[in-house]
Amino acid sequence: MASSEVLLRVKQLKTFFFSEFGTLKAVDNVSFVLPKQKVLALVGESGCGKSVTALSLLRLIPSPPGKIVSGEAWFEGLDIFVLSESQLNNLRGNKISMVFQDPMTALNPVFTIGDQIAEVLLKHGKANKRQVKTCVLELLEQVGISSPERVYESYPHQLSGGMRQRALIAMAISCRPQILIADEPTTALDVTIQALILHLLKELQERTGLSIIFITHDLRVVAEIADEVAVMYAGKIVEHTSVKGIFDNPLHPYTKALMDSIPGITQASSKKLKAIPGSVPSLIDLPRGCAFSPRCSYALKRCPFEGPPLFQLLDHEVRCWLYEKDALASNP
Repeated sequence: MASSEVLLRVKQLKTFFFSEFGTLKAVDNVSFVLPKQKVLALVGESGCGKSVTALSLLRLIPSPPGKIVSGEAWFEGLDIFVLSESQLNNLRGNKISMVFQDPMTALNPVFTIGDQIAEVLLKHGKANKRQVKTCVLELLEQVGISSPERVYESYPHQLSGGMRQRALIAMAISCRPQILIADEPTTALDVTIQALILHLLKELQERTGLSIIFITHDLRVVAEIADEVAVMYAGKIVEHTSVKGIFDNPLHPYTKALMDSIPGITQASSKKLKAIPGSVPSLIDLPRGCAFSPRCSYALKRCPFEGPPLFQLLDHEVRCWLYEKDALASNP
């Protein structure tokens, strides 16, 4: 991919949490690129490192106990991890914004929705005090709120979950960022509202040219919004390809297991769902080899003892020993 097409380039990111019980490797050597005007989905079960990856990009990791141990994140010719505090404050909310999973905790309960969005616009110089209310009302209309005046004057607890999430999206796009990080923005919503929020995000992305990092555990959501997919497990990316590649030809055993555990994706709805045995391992006490090997029905003898690299197979990247020979054949 040409560098001109890449908006964000993350290289070998490691974010660890240190405690008296040991070192928790939440994100361990993660690399990816985010193309301009594209949606990259980070997929995996809870505890796989998706949200920590996103928070690392905005340097919002609580320290202590967390720390970005190493890595680079290049955006507009600058490495985010070495920016000064003033540069970082200009980046957050202005160039890169984030929509959090629970809008009730992300929004301040003692200020109205209008005041909270206005504060972001004023802070980054996108509006003055005279024009800021008009700008906020326009933003609320952009995210599909039919009564912007009422929502402007409302407190978060006076709105439904879907309405709060729309208000949070309005705040996130208020400064016309180039990147929007959406951390499980539909998880707490019912199916109907979830579909509306997904449609809204996709519409905003197409209309404004946003690039989006979309974090989810639900592959059905990925099918609706993503262009590329990176599947994470135990702090590492185990598979990365296009959304078509993930659904037409999933390679990693974990990706296949995720597919089989969701109704209507790879099997008839009448068939019994297949649960993934076991659970995500403790990130403090990871297996010596492949972290998925204790749960994997395809595991080879070497898997528990030797962790695989990320193999390149045409348009696929996959971290699994099953594809070592294929990778060597396609990259002689």
